[in-house]
Amino acid sequence: MKKILFVTLIAFLIFMTTGLSWGSDRAEANNSKFNLQEFNIKKSPNSISIEWNKVSNAIKYGIVYEDRIIYLGEDSVFLQTDLEEGSLNEYYIAAIDNKNRVIDKAYVKAFTPIEDDEYGDVGVDALANENSVVLNWPVIENAEEYTIYKDGEEVSTSTENLYLSENLKENSSYEFTIGTRVRMTEDRIKEIKEEIALYLEKAQEQENREADEFDEEQVQDEEEYTEDIGTLYDDLEREPFDFVETTTPIKTLPPTYEDMELEDLTKSSEFSTMATLPANTWIKINTMILNSKKFASGYLKGPGTSKYYFATDKRKSITDSGSTRTTLTAKIKWSDRSTTQTKGVGATKRYTKNSNGTYKFKDSKTASGNNVYFGVTKKTKSMVDINFKHKANNPYYIASPNVEYEFRSEIYRDGTTKMRGYHTLFPSIGIFRSNGSGYKTLYTHNQGERSPWSLYKTKLINISKKTK
Repeated sequence: MKKILFVTLIAFLIFMTTGLSWGSDRAEANNSKFNLQEFNIKKSPNSISIEWNKVSNAIKYGIVYEDRIIYLGEDSVFLQTDLEEGSLNEYYIAAIDNKNRVIDKAYVKAFTPIEDDEYGDVGVDALANENSVVLNWPVIENAEEYTIYKDGEEVSTSTENLYLSENLKENSSYEFTIGTRVRMTEDRIKEIKEEIALYLEKAQEQENREADEFDEEQVQDEEEYTEDIGTLYDDLEREPFDFVETTTPIKTLPPTYEDMELEDLTKSSEFSTMATLPANTWIKINTMILNSKKFASGYLKGPGTSKYYFATDKRKSITDSGSTRTTLTAKIKWSDRSTTQTKGVGATKRYTKNSNGTYKFKDSKTASGNNVYFGVTKKTKSMVDINFKHKANNPYYIASPNVEYEFRSEIYRDGTTKMRGYHTLFPSIGIFRSNGSGYKTLYTHNQGERSPWSLYKTKLINISKKTK
Protein backbone atom coordinates (compact mmCIF):
# COMPACT_ATOMS: atom_id res chain seq x y z
CA MET A 1 0.00 0.00 0.00
CA LYS A 2 2.91 2.35 0.72
CA LYS A 3 4.02 2.23 -2.89
CA ILE A 4 0.54 3.03 -4.17
CA LEU A 5 0.22 5.94 -1.76
CA PHE A 6 3.56 7.36 -2.74
CA VAL A 7 3.06 6.97 -6.46
CA THR A 8 -0.33 8.63 -6.36
CA LEU A 9 1.15 11.42 -4.25
CA ILE A 10 4.02 12.28 -6.57
CA ALA A 11 2.87 12.80 -10.14
CA PHE A 12 5.61 13.39 -12.65
CA LEU A 13 5.17 15.28 -15.89
CA ILE A 14 6.71 12.78 -18.28
CA PHE A 15 7.32 14.45 -21.62
CA MET A 16 6.73 11.78 -24.23
CA THR A 17 6.37 12.58 -27.91
CA THR A 18 6.42 16.34 -27.31
CA GLY A 19 9.63 16.05 -25.31
CA LEU A 20 11.23 18.50 -22.96
CA SER A 21 12.89 21.62 -24.27
CA TRP A 22 16.13 22.96 -22.86
CA GLY A 23 16.19 26.06 -24.99
CA SER A 24 13.97 28.10 -27.20
CA ASP A 25 13.77 27.31 -30.89
CA ARG A 26 16.84 29.33 -31.91
CA ALA A 27 18.69 26.94 -34.18
CA GLU A 28 19.15 29.80 -36.64
CA ALA A 29 21.43 31.65 -34.23
CA ASN A 30 24.92 32.11 -35.60
CA ASN A 31 27.50 31.68 -32.81
CA SER A 32 31.20 30.92 -32.89
CA LYS A 33 30.59 27.98 -30.54
CA PHE A 34 27.80 25.70 -29.41
CA ASN A 35 25.53 27.37 -26.86
CA LEU A 36 24.40 24.65 -24.45
CA GLN A 37 21.33 26.63 -23.44
CA GLU A 38 20.12 26.76 -27.04
CA PHE A 39 20.03 22.98 -27.47
CA ASN A 40 16.54 21.56 -27.85
CA ILE A 41 15.96 17.95 -26.78
CA LYS A 42 12.71 16.14 -27.55
CA LYS A 43 12.09 12.59 -26.40
CA SER A 44 9.65 9.72 -26.66
CA PRO A 45 10.03 6.24 -25.16
CA ASN A 46 11.79 5.09 -28.35
CA SER A 47 13.36 8.18 -29.88
CA ILE A 48 15.48 11.26 -29.19
CA SER A 49 15.62 14.43 -31.28
CA ILE A 50 18.48 16.92 -30.81
CA GLU A 51 18.54 20.42 -32.27
CA TRP A 52 21.38 22.89 -31.75
CA ASN A 53 22.46 26.40 -32.74
CA LYS A 54 24.41 26.82 -35.96
CA VAL A 55 28.12 27.52 -35.45
CA SER A 56 29.88 30.12 -37.61
CA ASN A 57 32.61 28.68 -39.88
CA ALA A 58 31.03 25.23 -39.61
CA ILE A 59 29.94 23.69 -42.91
CA LYS A 60 28.66 20.46 -41.39
CA TYR A 61 28.06 18.62 -38.13
CA GLY A 62 28.92 15.14 -36.96
CA ILE A 63 27.56 12.96 -34.16
CA VAL A 64 29.42 10.14 -32.42
CA TYR A 65 27.33 7.53 -30.58
CA GLU A 66 28.82 4.42 -28.95
CA ASP A 67 32.22 5.20 -30.51
CA ARG A 68 30.90 5.34 -34.08
CA ILE A 69 29.78 8.14 -36.37
CA ILE A 70 26.01 8.00 -36.85
CA TYR A 71 25.42 11.39 -38.47
CA LEU A 72 27.36 13.70 -40.81
CA GLY A 73 25.50 16.52 -42.53
CA GLU A 74 24.68 20.20 -42.83
CA ASP A 75 21.47 20.15 -40.79
CA SER A 76 21.63 21.24 -37.15
CA VAL A 77 19.00 18.73 -36.09
CA PHE A 78 19.17 14.96 -35.63
CA LEU A 79 16.59 12.26 -34.87
CA GLN A 80 17.45 8.78 -33.58
CA THR A 81 14.74 6.12 -33.44
CA ASP A 82 14.41 2.48 -32.37
CA LEU A 83 15.78 3.19 -28.90
CA GLU A 84 14.75 1.22 -25.82
CA GLU A 85 12.49 2.71 -23.16
CA GLY A 86 14.43 4.04 -20.19
CA SER A 87 17.76 3.82 -22.02
CA LEU A 88 20.71 6.12 -21.36
CA ASN A 89 22.00 7.62 -24.60
CA GLU A 90 25.23 9.62 -24.96
CA TYR A 91 26.20 11.74 -27.96
CA TYR A 92 29.21 13.82 -28.93
CA ILE A 93 28.23 16.54 -31.41
CA ALA A 94 30.99 18.24 -33.41
CA ALA A 95 31.02 21.37 -35.56
CA ILE A 96 33.32 20.82 -38.59
CA ASP A 97 34.91 23.47 -40.83
CA ASN A 98 35.84 23.38 -44.53
CA LYS A 99 39.18 21.74 -43.72
CA ASN A 100 37.39 18.85 -42.01
CA ARG A 101 38.57 20.03 -38.60
CA VAL A 102 36.51 19.94 -35.39
CA ILE A 103 36.17 23.56 -34.29
CA ASP A 104 33.84 22.91 -31.34
CA LYS A 105 32.08 20.00 -29.67
CA ALA A 106 29.39 19.27 -27.09
CA TYR A 107 28.28 16.26 -25.08
CA VAL A 108 24.63 15.24 -24.64
CA LYS A 109 23.32 12.67 -22.16
CA ALA A 110 19.60 11.91 -22.38
CA PHE A 111 17.31 9.21 -20.99
CA THR A 112 14.33 8.00 -22.97
CA PRO A 113 11.21 8.05 -20.76
CA ILE A 114 9.38 4.91 -19.65
CA GLU A 115 5.73 4.96 -20.62
CA ASP A 116 3.28 4.41 -17.74
CA ASP A 117 6.12 3.82 -15.28
CA GLU A 118 4.97 3.49 -11.67
CA TYR A 119 7.99 5.38 -10.31
CA GLY A 120 7.74 8.31 -12.69
CA ASP A 121 10.62 9.67 -14.76
CA VAL A 122 13.29 11.25 -12.56
CA GLY A 123 16.37 10.90 -14.76
CA VAL A 124 18.64 13.93 -15.06
CA ASP A 125 19.61 14.77 -18.64
CA ALA A 126 22.78 16.77 -19.20
CA LEU A 127 24.84 18.79 -21.67
CA ALA A 128 28.53 19.60 -21.31
CA ASN A 129 31.39 21.41 -23.01
CA GLU A 130 34.89 22.14 -21.71
CA ASN A 131 33.84 24.43 -18.84
CA SER A 132 30.04 24.24 -18.41
CA VAL A 133 27.28 21.76 -17.64
CA VAL A 134 23.53 22.15 -18.15
CA LEU A 135 21.21 19.86 -16.17
CA ASN A 136 17.53 19.28 -16.90
CA TRP A 137 15.03 17.07 -15.09
CA PRO A 138 11.27 16.41 -15.31
CA VAL A 139 9.01 18.72 -13.35
CA ILE A 140 7.80 17.23 -10.05
CA GLU A 141 4.31 18.29 -9.07
CA ASN A 142 3.98 20.02 -5.69
CA ALA A 143 7.75 20.26 -5.22
CA GLU A 144 8.58 23.25 -3.01
CA GLU A 145 11.90 23.91 -4.74
CA TYR A 146 14.88 21.96 -6.03
CA THR A 147 18.23 21.86 -4.25
CA ILE A 148 21.29 21.23 -6.42
CA TYR A 149 24.42 19.60 -5.01
CA LYS A 150 27.79 19.33 -6.73
CA ASP A 151 30.07 16.61 -5.35
CA GLY A 152 28.00 16.52 -2.16
CA GLU A 153 28.03 20.28 -1.53
CA GLU A 154 24.91 22.42 -1.94
CA VAL A 155 25.50 24.94 -4.72
CA SER A 156 22.06 26.31 -5.57
CA THR A 157 18.31 26.18 -5.14
CA SER A 158 15.79 26.70 -7.91
CA THR A 159 12.09 26.63 -8.63
CA GLU A 160 12.90 25.75 -12.25
CA ASN A 161 13.84 22.28 -13.51
CA LEU A 162 17.00 23.58 -15.20
CA TYR A 163 20.47 24.39 -13.85
CA LEU A 164 23.62 25.80 -15.46
CA SER A 165 27.00 25.20 -13.81
CA GLU A 166 29.84 27.31 -15.21
CA ASN A 167 33.57 27.87 -14.68
CA LEU A 168 34.27 24.17 -14.32
CA LYS A 169 37.62 22.53 -14.98
CA GLU A 170 38.01 20.98 -18.40
CA ASN A 171 38.19 17.20 -18.72
CA SER A 172 37.03 16.78 -15.10
CA SER A 173 34.41 14.53 -13.50
CA TYR A 174 31.59 15.87 -11.33
CA GLU A 175 28.59 14.37 -9.57
CA PHE A 176 25.39 16.38 -9.42
CA THR A 177 22.39 15.59 -7.22
CA ILE A 178 18.94 17.15 -7.49
CA GLY A 179 16.80 16.91 -4.36
CA THR A 180 13.35 18.12 -3.44
CA ARG A 181 10.58 17.40 -0.98
CA VAL A 182 6.87 17.06 -1.69
CA ARG A 183 4.32 17.94 0.97
CA MET A 184 1.90 15.15 1.87
CA THR A 185 -1.79 15.69 1.30
CA GLU A 186 -4.08 16.02 4.31
CA ASP A 187 -5.70 12.70 3.37
CA ARG A 188 -2.31 11.01 3.36
CA ILE A 189 -1.41 12.44 6.78
CA LYS A 190 -4.76 11.33 8.17
CA GLU A 191 -4.29 7.81 6.84
CA ILE A 192 -0.78 7.58 8.32
CA LYS A 193 -2.05 8.72 11.72
CA GLU A 194 -4.74 6.05 11.59
CA GLU A 195 -2.10 3.43 10.79
CA ILE A 196 0.08 4.63 13.68
CA ALA A 197 -2.88 4.52 16.08
CA LEU A 198 -3.71 0.95 15.02
CA TYR A 199 -0.07 -0.06 15.41
CA LEU A 200 0.07 1.40 18.95
CA GLU A 201 -3.17 -0.29 19.92
CA LYS A 202 -1.96 -3.72 18.76
CA ALA A 203 1.45 -3.20 20.36
CA GLN A 204 -0.13 -2.22 23.70
CA GLU A 205 -2.39 -5.27 23.65
CA GLN A 206 0.62 -7.45 23.03
CA GLU A 207 2.64 -5.91 25.84
CA ASN A 208 -0.27 -6.08 28.29
CA ARG A 209 -0.20 -9.84 27.83
CA GLU A 210 3.45 -9.80 28.86
CA ALA A 211 3.03 -7.39 31.81
CA ASP A 212 3.71 -10.03 34.46
CA GLU A 213 7.17 -10.63 32.99
CA PHE A 214 8.60 -7.31 34.25
CA ASP A 215 10.79 -7.57 37.35
CA GLU A 216 10.99 -5.11 40.21
CA GLU A 217 14.03 -3.37 38.78
CA GLN A 218 12.11 -2.22 35.73
CA VAL A 219 11.87 1.55 35.53
CA GLN A 220 8.32 2.89 35.79
CA ASP A 221 8.98 6.36 34.42
CA GLU A 222 5.47 7.61 33.70
CA GLU A 223 6.79 11.05 32.73
CA GLU A 224 8.88 9.48 29.98
CA TYR A 225 5.94 7.50 28.68
CA THR A 226 3.55 10.46 28.84
CA GLU A 227 6.02 12.58 26.90
CA ASP A 228 6.30 9.84 24.29
CA ILE A 229 2.52 9.78 23.82
CA GLY A 230 2.42 13.57 23.71
CA THR A 231 4.96 13.67 20.89
CA LEU A 232 3.62 10.64 19.09
CA TYR A 233 3.27 12.36 15.73
CA ASP A 234 6.35 14.53 16.19
CA ASP A 235 8.15 13.26 13.10
CA LEU A 236 5.05 13.56 10.97
CA GLU A 237 4.13 17.06 12.14
CA ARG A 238 7.70 18.34 11.87
CA GLU A 239 8.38 16.79 8.47
CA PRO A 240 5.14 16.03 6.56
CA PHE A 241 7.01 15.36 3.35
CA ASP A 242 8.06 12.63 0.97
CA PHE A 243 11.40 13.14 -0.74
CA VAL A 244 12.81 12.81 -4.24
CA GLU A 245 16.51 12.66 -5.09
CA THR A 246 18.35 11.89 -8.30
CA THR A 247 22.09 11.71 -8.90
CA THR A 248 24.06 11.77 -12.13
CA PRO A 249 27.77 11.89 -12.96
CA ILE A 250 29.08 14.01 -15.81
CA LYS A 251 32.51 14.86 -17.19
CA THR A 252 33.44 18.11 -18.87
CA LEU A 253 35.12 17.77 -22.25
CA PRO A 254 38.85 18.01 -22.95
CA PRO A 255 39.99 20.98 -25.04
CA THR A 256 39.59 20.86 -28.80
CA TYR A 257 43.11 20.53 -30.12
CA GLU A 258 44.36 21.86 -33.44
CA ASP A 259 43.59 19.72 -36.50
CA MET A 260 41.17 17.52 -34.51
CA GLU A 261 38.91 15.47 -36.80
CA LEU A 262 35.58 13.79 -36.19
CA GLU A 263 37.16 10.34 -36.41
CA ASP A 264 39.37 11.25 -33.46
CA LEU A 265 36.30 11.32 -31.23
CA THR A 266 35.67 7.63 -31.93
CA LYS A 267 39.11 6.48 -30.80
CA SER A 268 40.36 9.12 -28.38
CA SER A 269 40.81 7.81 -24.84
CA GLU A 270 38.73 10.71 -23.53
CA PHE A 271 35.69 9.45 -25.39
CA SER A 272 36.18 5.71 -25.73
CA THR A 273 33.93 3.53 -23.59
CA MET A 274 36.19 0.50 -23.89
CA ALA A 275 37.92 -0.65 -20.68
CA THR A 276 39.03 -3.80 -18.88
CA LEU A 277 35.80 -5.58 -18.04
CA PRO A 278 35.25 -7.46 -14.76
CA ALA A 279 34.55 -11.18 -14.52
CA ASN A 280 32.03 -10.66 -11.70
CA THR A 281 30.03 -7.82 -10.19
CA TRP A 282 28.37 -7.56 -6.78
CA ILE A 283 25.56 -5.19 -5.77
CA LYS A 284 24.96 -4.97 -2.01
CA ILE A 285 22.13 -3.16 -0.18
CA ASN A 286 22.43 -2.73 3.60
CA THR A 287 19.92 -1.29 6.07
CA MET A 288 21.06 -0.27 9.54
CA ILE A 289 20.02 1.75 12.60
CA LEU A 290 22.74 4.28 13.38
CA ASN A 291 23.61 5.69 16.80
CA SER A 292 22.30 9.16 16.01
CA LYS A 293 22.06 11.88 18.64
CA LYS A 294 18.54 10.69 19.31
CA PHE A 295 19.75 7.15 19.98
CA ALA A 296 23.21 7.99 21.36
CA SER A 297 22.85 5.35 24.06
CA GLY A 298 22.55 2.66 21.40
CA TYR A 299 18.93 1.90 22.29
CA LEU A 300 15.57 3.13 21.03
CA LYS A 301 12.33 2.94 22.92
CA GLY A 302 9.49 0.72 21.82
CA PRO A 303 6.19 2.18 20.57
CA GLY A 304 3.84 4.24 22.72
CA THR A 305 3.98 3.33 26.41
CA SER A 306 6.23 0.34 25.79
CA LYS A 307 8.59 -0.55 28.64
CA TYR A 308 10.96 -2.23 26.22
CA TYR A 309 13.96 -0.89 24.32
CA PHE A 310 15.61 -2.18 21.16
CA ALA A 311 19.29 -2.07 20.26
CA THR A 312 20.63 -0.07 17.35
CA ASP A 313 23.38 -1.53 15.18
CA LYS A 314 25.95 0.24 17.38
CA ARG A 315 27.50 2.22 14.54
CA LYS A 316 27.73 5.83 13.38
CA SER A 317 28.46 5.49 9.67
CA ILE A 318 27.03 3.77 6.60
CA THR A 319 29.45 1.22 5.14
CA ASP A 320 29.36 -1.99 3.12
CA SER A 321 30.43 -4.08 6.15
CA GLY A 322 29.58 -4.32 9.84
CA SER A 323 26.37 -4.88 11.77
CA THR A 324 23.15 -4.37 9.80
CA ARG A 325 19.42 -4.84 10.11
CA THR A 326 19.40 -6.54 6.73
CA THR A 327 21.76 -7.12 3.84
CA LEU A 328 20.93 -8.26 0.30
CA THR A 329 23.63 -9.02 -2.27
CA ALA A 330 23.38 -9.93 -5.94
CA LYS A 331 26.44 -11.47 -7.62
CA ILE A 332 26.58 -11.40 -11.42
CA LYS A 333 28.88 -13.82 -13.25
CA TRP A 334 29.41 -12.12 -16.60
CA SER A 335 30.55 -15.20 -18.53
CA ASP A 336 26.97 -16.51 -18.56
CA ARG A 337 25.13 -13.60 -16.82
CA SER A 338 24.05 -15.94 -14.02
CA THR A 339 23.13 -14.41 -10.66
CA THR A 340 23.53 -15.56 -7.07
CA GLN A 341 21.58 -14.16 -4.13
CA THR A 342 22.93 -13.76 -0.60
CA LYS A 343 20.90 -12.19 2.18
CA GLY A 344 20.98 -11.78 5.92
CA VAL A 345 18.55 -10.50 8.55
CA GLY A 346 19.99 -9.33 11.86
CA ALA A 347 18.44 -10.30 15.19
CA THR A 348 16.20 -7.73 16.88
CA LYS A 349 17.36 -7.57 20.51
CA ARG A 350 14.95 -6.49 23.23
CA TYR A 351 15.96 -4.90 26.54
CA THR A 352 14.47 -3.49 29.73
CA LYS A 353 15.88 -0.42 31.45
CA ASN A 354 16.82 -0.84 35.10
CA SER A 355 16.48 1.78 37.84
CA ASN A 356 20.22 2.49 37.70
CA GLY A 357 19.90 3.48 34.05
CA THR A 358 21.48 0.35 32.61
CA TYR A 359 19.89 -1.80 29.94
CA LYS A 360 19.22 -5.46 30.64
CA PHE A 361 18.98 -7.94 27.77
CA LYS A 362 15.68 -9.79 27.74
CA ASP A 363 15.46 -11.76 24.50
CA SER A 364 15.76 -11.52 20.72
CA LYS A 365 13.83 -12.42 17.60
CA THR A 366 14.68 -12.39 13.91
CA ALA A 367 12.31 -11.00 11.32
CA SER A 368 11.37 -13.14 8.34
CA GLY A 369 13.53 -12.74 5.26
CA ASN A 370 10.89 -14.10 2.90
CA ASN A 371 10.18 -10.63 1.52
CA VAL A 372 13.83 -9.68 1.09
CA TYR A 373 14.89 -10.80 -2.38
CA PHE A 374 15.65 -9.84 -5.97
CA GLY A 375 14.48 -10.98 -9.38
CA VAL A 376 16.17 -10.81 -12.78
CA THR A 377 13.95 -9.37 -15.50
CA LYS A 378 16.34 -8.98 -18.44
CA LYS A 379 19.79 -10.04 -19.61
CA THR A 380 22.04 -8.91 -22.45
CA LYS A 381 25.73 -9.50 -23.12
CA SER A 382 26.64 -6.34 -21.25
CA MET A 383 23.76 -5.75 -18.82
CA VAL A 384 21.58 -7.53 -16.27
CA ASP A 385 18.30 -5.94 -15.16
CA ILE A 386 17.54 -6.72 -11.49
CA ASN A 387 14.61 -5.70 -9.29
CA PHE A 388 15.41 -5.57 -5.56
CA LYS A 389 12.54 -5.82 -3.06
CA HIS A 390 12.54 -5.58 0.73
CA LYS A 391 9.78 -5.69 3.35
CA ALA A 392 10.74 -6.57 6.92
CA ASN A 393 9.26 -5.32 10.19
CA ASN A 394 9.94 -5.48 13.92
CA PRO A 395 9.32 -9.17 14.70
CA TYR A 396 7.86 -8.30 18.13
CA TYR A 397 4.94 -6.32 16.69
CA ILE A 398 3.01 -7.94 13.88
CA ALA A 399 1.25 -4.66 13.04
CA SER A 400 4.44 -2.62 12.81
CA PRO A 401 5.32 -0.84 9.55
CA ASN A 402 7.88 -2.37 7.24
CA VAL A 403 11.42 -1.29 6.56
CA GLU A 404 10.77 -1.14 2.86
CA TYR A 405 12.49 -0.53 -0.45
CA GLU A 406 11.99 -1.38 -4.11
CA PHE A 407 14.66 -0.65 -6.71
CA ARG A 408 14.76 -1.33 -10.43
CA SER A 409 18.34 -1.56 -11.59
CA GLU A 410 20.35 -1.98 -14.73
CA ILE A 411 23.81 -3.33 -13.93
CA TYR A 412 26.25 -2.87 -16.81
CA ARG A 413 29.51 -4.75 -17.15
CA ASP A 414 31.43 -1.55 -17.94
CA GLY A 415 30.85 -0.32 -14.37
CA THR A 416 27.67 1.68 -14.96
CA THR A 417 24.79 1.25 -12.52
CA LYS A 418 21.32 2.71 -13.03
CA MET A 419 18.95 2.24 -10.10
CA ARG A 420 15.60 3.84 -9.39
CA GLY A 421 12.80 3.27 -6.91
CA TYR A 422 11.94 4.19 -3.32
CA HIS A 423 12.82 3.45 0.29
CA THR A 424 11.47 4.38 3.73
CA LEU A 425 13.18 7.24 5.59
CA PHE A 426 14.10 4.98 8.52
CA PRO A 427 16.51 3.32 9.09
CA SER A 428 19.70 4.25 7.21
CA ILE A 429 20.48 2.55 3.91
CA GLY A 430 23.58 2.05 1.78
CA ILE A 431 23.91 0.72 -1.78
CA PHE A 432 27.32 -0.49 -2.96
CA ARG A 433 28.96 -2.04 -6.03
CA SER A 434 32.09 -4.13 -6.41
CA ASN A 435 33.75 -5.27 -9.62
CA GLY A 436 36.18 -7.47 -7.70
CA SER A 437 38.41 -4.86 -6.10
CA GLY A 438 36.38 -3.66 -3.12
CA TYR A 439 33.00 -2.02 -2.76
CA LYS A 440 32.34 1.51 -4.00
CA THR A 441 29.41 3.57 -2.69
CA LEU A 442 26.52 4.15 -5.07
CA TYR A 443 24.08 5.74 -2.64
CA THR A 444 23.55 6.36 1.08
CA HIS A 445 20.65 7.69 3.13
CA ASN A 446 21.25 8.71 6.75
CA GLN A 447 18.23 8.40 9.03
CA GLY A 448 19.49 11.43 11.01
CA GLU A 449 17.25 12.15 13.98
CA ARG A 450 14.30 10.36 12.44
CA SER A 451 12.60 7.62 14.44
CA PRO A 452 10.72 4.46 13.39
CA TRP A 453 7.67 6.66 12.77
CA SER A 454 9.45 7.72 9.58
CA LEU A 455 8.75 4.25 8.22
CA TYR A 456 5.50 5.77 6.99
CA LYS A 457 7.37 8.21 4.73
CA THR A 458 9.39 7.48 1.62
CA LYS A 459 12.11 8.79 -0.64
CA LEU A 460 12.13 8.28 -4.41
CA ILE A 461 15.65 8.00 -5.84
CA ASN A 462 17.39 7.69 -9.18
CA ILE A 463 21.07 6.72 -9.32
CA SER A 464 23.29 6.76 -12.37
CA LYS A 465 26.95 6.09 -11.60
CA LYS A 466 30.00 4.49 -13.11
CA THR A 467 32.56 2.83 -10.83
CA LYS A 468 35.80 1.01 -11.49
